[in-house]
Amino acid sequence: MENELQCSACELELTNEDEFCPRCGSLFDENVRCFTHPAADAEGVCVICHYAFCNECGGFVNETFLCNEHEHYEVLQSLAVVAASKEAYIIESLRNTLVINGLHPFLFSGLNSPSVYLATNNYNPQNALDIAVYGSGEIKILVPFGEVLEAENILNSQEETPGTD
Repeated sequence: MENELQCSACELELTNEDEFCPRCGSLFDENVRCFTHPAADAEGVCVICHYAFCNECGGFVNETFLCNEHEHYEVLQSLAVVAASKEAYIIESLRNTLVINGLHPFLFSGLNSPSVYLATNNYNPQNALDIAVYGSGEIKILVPFGEVLEAENILNSQEETPGTD
């Protein structure tokens, strides 16, 4: 298609309307200014908050641009970790809460080796449940970058509700 292009950094297919890559945060326009420092050129767009930042305010972490506020996120491809626990029942409850709220969580479980990925059946047909086995013993919930802030709000409001400890 004539209106499609590809990110030179991560090879995601994009359209001519895209101003940055939603997967890696690469900018396509050289005239973008930093959100915090308007006199400085932006080096990328945070994939979590979608604001452009200079190198002082953000940077590439594992080939993904994150602002200083969101650099703590563990990211994998186009997903970020929003919760982790060694208790499966806690993770399942949190995952169900996100699904009920229309989000698309994926589960990753650290049991053995960082290089083994197992796919399992998911009883929710709208979500593919991918379990990656990578050593920590924790089960992690990841959501697409565009859902991270909403997922955090949902999970934080659940923690603040009396009787949901």
